[in-house]
Amino acid sequence: MKPLFLILLGSMMFVPQNPLFSQPGWALDKGSVAVGGTASVSVAGGLIQGFNDKTTVDLKPFAYWFTSPNVGVGGELYLSSSSRKDGESSTTIAIGPSVLLAFADSSYTWYPFLQLGGLFASVSEKSPYVESGNQKSGTGFALELGGGGTYMLGRRAGITVQLYYQAQWITIASEAKTGKLYGMRVGVTGFIF
Repeated sequence: MKPLFLILLGSMMFVPQNPLFSQPGWALDKGSVAVGGTASVSVAGGLIQGFNDKTTVDLKPFAYWFTSPNVGVGGELYLSSSSRKDGESSTTIAIGPSVLLAFADSSYTWYPFLQLGGLFASVSEKSPYVESGNQKSGTGFALELGGGGTYMLGRRAGITVQLYYQAQWITIASEAKTGKLYGMRVGVTGFIF
């Protein structure tokens, strides 16, 4: 029994390493996982808003699996809530796939990236000015392009800053709407490798 065990153990030295089970060497290496989230807050006011300030809060958790160094595929969840002083409000919950392309290697402390994603959304709006049925809901789609970077605070975590542009197509109560959204998000990213 002992010689059979030694032969088996010795033959394992000649089996090539399986890339599916190899350990990534750094944060954006093949097989690594990035998990995190970003947030943004904006306030709009003045004549364009009818002197009725609008406050919007966005949260965007995400996860990416790196299929090769610097190329991550994954998904994002998008949560947005906006309200005005007069009681108008809207809420959006969206989810969708995303691709991330980074430009870094293991010696970098700043990981610049580009991101492209699609979001399938559920939207609800509430208005105090509509007498009957002041709540409307609908669905939509958004295409988002972003760019930014993650400043590494250590080997496994960093602060992420992203500029983004989002084109939106929404249908609420049989009314089609289009829009755009752009801004900056700040958040935290953790890496598992």
